[in-house]
Amino acid sequence: MGDNAPKTERTLADDLREEEELARRRFVHATRPKHPMTMEEAMKLAERMEGK
Repeated sequence: MGDNAPKTERTLADDLREEEELARRRFVHATRPKHPMTMEEAMKLAERMEGK
C-alpha cells in the first residue's frame, strides 16, 4: 500500500459499492433459516468481523 494520495472519488465509490455488497451478503447469510439471527445481531456480528 502506501499510496494514500490517489484516493479518488472513483475509488471511494468503489469502496461504498463493495461495502454495500458485503453488507448484503452478511444479511443474506444471517437471515438464512439455518442461521437464525436478528438484524441487530447481524449488525453486531458485521461490526465485530470488521474490527470496528
